[in-house]
Amino acid sequence: ERLIAALDSPRYAALLRSLDELVGSGPTRRVGKGRLRRAARKGLRRADGRLDGASTDAARHEARKAYKRARYAVEVLRPVAGKPATRLRKRLTASVMAPLR
Repeated sequence: ERLIAALDSPRYAALLRSLDELVGSGPTRRVGKGRLRRAARKGLRRADGRLDGASTDAARHEARKAYKRARYAVEVLRPVAGKPATRLRKRLTASVMAPLR
């Protein structure tokens, strides 16, 4: 009942209108390739750093999460970087899916 009431509320309707306007207006500024590449590299360095010395299950789990974040950063880069970003995304996916040793 509470969920239905929330979905029928004016506040939720206003949120949906705001989201429609945001999506319809497109990006407000362009992000350069260099900035996206730096973000992807930062994510990769962070993931590699988590993997170094990852001897416990918890440490391996943190490394996997870091690789996933790096993969998400690369996915943002794909429209401007093309095939290199696609190949890197595939390698990161394989890294996350494979057991870390």
